[in-house]
Amino acid sequence: MTVQCIGPACWPRLRPWQAAAQPPSGEQSVSMQRVGPGAFLPRAQSVESALLLLVDGRIELSSYRGREWLERGALAIRPTFDCRALRAGPGGAAWLQLPWHTDWSLGATYGVDHVDRLLLRVGHDLAGALADVEAIMAHTPPRAPVRLHWVDDLKDAILVDPHLSISDWARVHRVSREGAARAFRAAYAVSPARFRLELRARRAWVRIVSGGEPLSLIALETGFADQSHMTRAVGWLTGRSPSAWRKRH
Repeated sequence: MTVQCIGPACWPRLRPWQAAAQPPSGEQSVSMQRVGPGAFLPRAQSVESALLLLVDGRIELSSYRGREWLERGALAIRPTFDCRALRAGPGGAAWLQLPWHTDWSLGATYGVDHVDRLLLRVGHDLAGALADVEAIMAHTPPRAPVRLHWVDDLKDAILVDPHLSISDWARVHRVSREGAARAFRAAYAVSPARFRLELRARRAWVRIVSGGEPLSLIALETGFADQSHMTRAVGWLTGRSPSAWRKRH
């Protein structure tokens, strides 16, 4: 979806959660997905978390945590309220999607040594397969995203500082704001300003549902002008207001 603006005027018509598939609560879904050579899946939001296990081919993934190449044996966490784009390699790709609990992180990727063994277990014992996955994560360090271009440095800067000025970053690194925006969109399928806004809203949501801090403090520390600004952004990203999330948690 192409977006021409990111301010409050856009929020009423941008709600990505409205178009996102939401399986019934508690449903344990497993599915195999395939894409052809060079296929591109546009950036989209996933409301529910999931695990993606690459069983064939190669994909380039861009998400909040960064960019990475996934090949057979890669096990990636797709966290709750994640946004990502995907491009398949020259031979296409296939991956198994597994259910996963609510995940407040920005995701992680691990390596699986015995892919066929895990696939067989998924077929007859999903709970046991997920326990195996937990064990892999407990004993294997996650893989770091790759740095392919200076736009990945801009992504890192946005992750570190929710108050980051895109214009200031571009000036310090001797590129124009417009050039930075074009390069970032080419890599992440979204403008850096929109990426920053989504991250602010998601980080605010995580703090809202995981603790009892005052909403005004969360708004200040996650980069919003004020609490009402945060309320609109969280509602746009998640479909519920901060107060509604607080009541649920």
